[in-house]
Amino acid sequence: MDKKTKVCFVIQRYGTEIVGGAESLCMQYAQRMKELYDVSVVTSCAVDYNTWDNYYAEGETTVGGVPVVRFASAHPRRQGKIARLTEAVYGNPKNSDRLGKKWLKEVGPYCPGMLRYIKQNRRDIDLFVFVGYHYYNSTFGMPCAPEKAVFLPTAHDEPPLRKCNYFKRLFVLPQGLIYLTEEEREFVQGFFGNARIPSIVTGAGVDDIHLPGHSVELVQKYTGGDPYLLYAGRIDETKNCDALVRDFVAYKERHPGGLKLLLTGKNEMELPARADISYAGFVADEEKYALMKHAAALVQPSQNESLSIVTLEAMKLKTPVICCGRSAVLKSHIEKSNGGLCYASRDELEQAIQKVTGDRAWAQEAGARGEEYVRQNYKWEAIIASIGQLIGRIIEKRKTDL
Repeated sequence: MDKKTKVCFVIQRYGTEIVGGAESLCMQYAQRMKELYDVSVVTSCAVDYNTWDNYYAEGETTVGGVPVVRFASAHPRRQGKIARLTEAVYGNPKNSDRLGKKWLKEVGPYCPGMLRYIKQNRRDIDLFVFVGYHYYNSTFGMPCAPEKAVFLPTAHDEPPLRKCNYFKRLFVLPQGLIYLTEEEREFVQGFFGNARIPSIVTGAGVDDIHLPGHSVELVQKYTGGDPYLLYAGRIDETKNCDALVRDFVAYKERHPGGLKLLLTGKNEMELPARADISYAGFVADEEKYALMKHAAALVQPSQNESLSIVTLEAMKLKTPVICCGRSAVLKSHIEKSNGGLCYASRDELEQAIQKVTGDRAWAQEAGARGEEYVRQNYKWEAIIASIGQLIGRIIEKRKTDL
């Protein structure tokens, strides 16, 4: 029997308690690849990226049948020091690799043991998949084994990527790149000039979603039966949630009525005490999907998205999506699917809300178009096969180069 190729994912956080796009995607990849490859994961002990506090025990464990090795953070996230170094990097267009690495070491999670593990196992492991461009696991891990590196950067056009010159070195190191969208690949190749490196566009598959029989009752528990817009994800300013709340309040001042804004996920900002804005906290998957299915629309205000799995999930459930048109990825989802509306201003958001709540025939048609888009483009079988082709191509090239 042929020996399985050893693939090790290297990521900043990993665990069933963690809610995050890149982390959830990495776990899905690992789970779906474990029958075909000898898959393992190297990560930190942290759950909270704001602190990097060591939540899990250091050492070896198993998550969903996948071996996981955790390394403790040597120190917590030091926000004051990060702020000073961010100012130094952003303020100097010619910032050095030394300054960039000093900054990225503080961004963390600072786990020196992770680097030792990569160096000690680089001969035995066939490929390391480094997930996320901005964290220590990739910024310091990839240079430890560039000849066996595959990079899944989850990148988008934002200040850290443009301002820190060290990334110009990082993005030309790997033997292969996995992008989540064509927009991500076009931006990265255009900015870093690394089109020569083999790459694929994958994304995430979206499974069939089965709603519980009591989904209406679950929704009423949070909404009282009123119509609502849903936001699902991390609730903070970096996701533009503060602007969403302000714009919704302005909308309700001009259009009084029963419409509510319901937010689910980890809350990291203050929400106004209003009857028409509700926070449900973390909800189980069956509740999340029930809330998605019965929402007038899912609202995605973030400007910086590398894929947006919740957008694809809502479309799978035939729910229209209202998204920020300043995100190239989200705008592309809407333009390709015609499954919702984009907005770039408060007035445009107002018009979108009126459309999804006032024209139910259009909303149903948009929902059906969104479902078709996801069904045709986000199949797990095709995604895992594409990753397998990239892995095979890299390993074959390595053999011919010996």
